[in-house]
Amino acid sequence: MMVSFVYQNRAIPLYWTWLDKQGRSSLRDQQKVLRPVFRLLKTRRFVLLGDREFHSIELAAWCVQKNVMFVFRLPKSTIVQPHADEAFSRLNDLPQPPGIREQYLHIQVTQKHGFGRHNLVIYQKRAYAQSTTPEVWYLLTNLTDVNQALFHYDSRFCIEPGFRDFKSGGYHLEDCHTDPHRFTALLVLNLLISLLLYFA
Repeated sequence: MMVSFVYQNRAIPLYWTWLDKQGRSSLRDQQKVLRPVFRLLKTRRFVLLGDREFHSIELAAWCVQKNVMFVFRLPKSTIVQPHADEAFSRLNDLPQPPGIREQYLHIQVTQKHGFGRHNLVIYQKRAYAQSTTPEVWYLLTNLTDVNQALFHYDSRFCIEPGFRDFKSGGYHLEDCHTDPHRFTALLVLNLLISLLLYFA
């Protein structure tokens, strides 16, 4: 599991850890990889981005405790209460007209109590010509500006070129079948090469 820093539309790995399991990571796993990054960036303003792997309300509540700004993508099956006088409903049952930015402030995102209230942004890009219908973004955040939330989350896709480099784009690190220590050495070496090429 890796945390990267987005700089000039490129993701630079900052810290990573090894998981001894497959499937979704736990809150403890996520805290383990994020604590060193929070310490490293404690004097900087930054926004933590996460895809549906990092969607837990527990992680959001922990970030609030750490005074960290965040934008996490939620699965469409997430249960929320849009307004205090309304019943809980699934995200994909809420209005989501393409091209319109929907925002809900200070809503409850789980039926469990004790996790505070957060902001929700819903956005789906318009489909043009014969393009496929874009996915709907359901974003959990403590930012209050809907445009900032969308701008920051859009930067999350800058990690994809780096992952392609490490996987199938030339390095094929997943096919080396080595132990974690040597794999880490290969990862650092390839990262240095990428940085030299990028900033040359």
